[in-house]
Amino acid sequence: MFVTTQGSPLNRLRRALAGGDLLAARTAASELPQVGLEEAAALLALIAVREPERLEPAAVRFLGRVCLERSPALEDARLLAACLAQLGDADPAFRSMLETSLQRVGVRSQRAP
Repeated sequence: MFVTTQGSPLNRLRRALAGGDLLAARTAASELPQVGLEEAAALLALIAVREPERLEPAAVRFLGRVCLERSPALEDARLLAACLAQLGDADPAFRSMLETSLQRVGVRSQRAP
C-alpha cells in the first residue's frame, strides 16, 4: 500500500471522524480493505448527525456486522439494536446507552460528533 504525506487511509479516517468530516471519512474508508467496528461505530454516529436520512440502513448493516463478528448474547444484541434505533435522537442519554451497549459487545467507542 502506498502511503501519502497525509498518512495511511486508517489514520486519515480517524482524523476525519475526529473532525466530523463525513466526506473525508467515507473517502478514507473506501480505501481500506475493511473498516474496523470501532471506526464503523464512529462513522455511524457521524452519519446520524450529518445524513440522518441514511442512518437506518447503515445502522442495520452495523448491527449485522457486530452480530457476525462478535457473536453477542441475545440481550446485548437487543440492547444494541434499541440504542441504534434511537441514535438519531439528540438525547445524550441514548448516546451514553449506545456507548455502554457497544462496550458490552466488545466494541470500543470512538467519539464522533
